[in-house]
Amino acid sequence: MNIANNISQYKIRLVAIAVSITIFMVLPKLFHAQVKLFDVVLLGKVIGETRVERQLLDSGEVHYTLRSKSEANVLFTTSKSDMYLSAIYKNGSMLSSFCSVVKNGVKESTEIVKKGGQYLLKKNSNASMVAGNIMHSSLQLYFQEPKSLQNIFSERMGMFFNFINPKVNTYSCKIDDVNNIYRYRNGILYEVEMSKPMGSVFLRLRK
Repeated sequence: MNIANNISQYKIRLVAIAVSITIFMVLPKLFHAQVKLFDVVLLGKVIGETRVERQLLDSGEVHYTLRSKSEANVLFTTSKSDMYLSAIYKNGSMLSSFCSVVKNGVKESTEIVKKGGQYLLKKNSNASMVAGNIMHSSLQLYFQEPKSLQNIFSERMGMFFNFINPKVNTYSCKIDDVNNIYRYRNGILYEVEMSKPMGSVFLRLRK
């Protein structure tokens, strides 16, 4: 009886090892990862954190993610924001992206998937198509200075925006009433200013 049990347990272990090896062989392997942390600053006070990551896989895919949480008390009102962004690129072209934003309990989402030479865009309950090839989007700005870009795709808004270079190592694009200003030093993004009529929110690279 003990011999039979031992054989059965041995077979189970062999199957488990085989499954683990199969999963390891099938799943894409992480080749390199880069993580950056930014403080969210309002009126000189840190009100949250933004974490961005870029992963290079041996499959040739590049995965970008952003997670941001903040909470602020302004004019006796508490404002909470929770954002998740992701994008997958291969051969210099976006394959898909996803954005989820929860602000003061209200959720919005944007999903983009490449379909041939265009993209299927789902924004909340609405669907449409985006023509062309998306080669540059906002998530990439955290890892690379956009020295020669003239437009940028917003994963959150699901559309292209004009990108200007007002001065050296500084780039900006206006989305609705927010002027997004990206500042670089030696090719590294050290500050993002989201300038609104009522004031600015900053993302500052943590030292």
